[in-house]
Amino acid sequence: MKHKLLCLALIFLLVLTTVIGYRLFDVVSYKHLHSRLQAHEIQDQSMIYQPISTSGQTRLIPYGAIKTEHDVDQLNYTYTFELKQDESLHIETIDLEVTVDGERLSETLFYILYEVHETQDVATLHVMVRLQMPSSKEILSRLNQAQVSMHIHFDIE
Repeated sequence: MKHKLLCLALIFLLVLTTVIGYRLFDVVSYKHLHSRLQAHEIQDQSMIYQPISTSGQTRLIPYGAIKTEHDVDQLNYTYTFELKQDESLHIETIDLEVTVDGERLSETLFYILYEVHETQDVATLHVMVRLQMPSSKEILSRLNQAQVSMHIHFDIE
């Protein structure tokens, strides 16, 4: 009897820690990092303006650096486009603008990866933004106060 109670307690603890772990992962990787198309300001038919930011609790660090609990090394954005028959999504350019107090930083600090998946009537664009290691601590400290925005220029033909 004692052995059965011990086994049940261990199973309960295992399930509880698994649920808590997945819940924490879900909050960090989904709620804070993924964006919805409805929240983006679409300036015209062929450009999306996207401010790049993390939540107040998370911080973007250079890709590949050692992470702590509230650090992320990649931001993920997903956009969905409705297509008509025989239409296709073409990405022309994806630009990042990094400014501190109105001054544009000249060093290339970010790199962007993207994928386009198309079905018959829907195109999905996945954009991943990563921070490169800055060349000095001064640039890294300036980057902490920077405003970063992404401009996606696209065409649907």
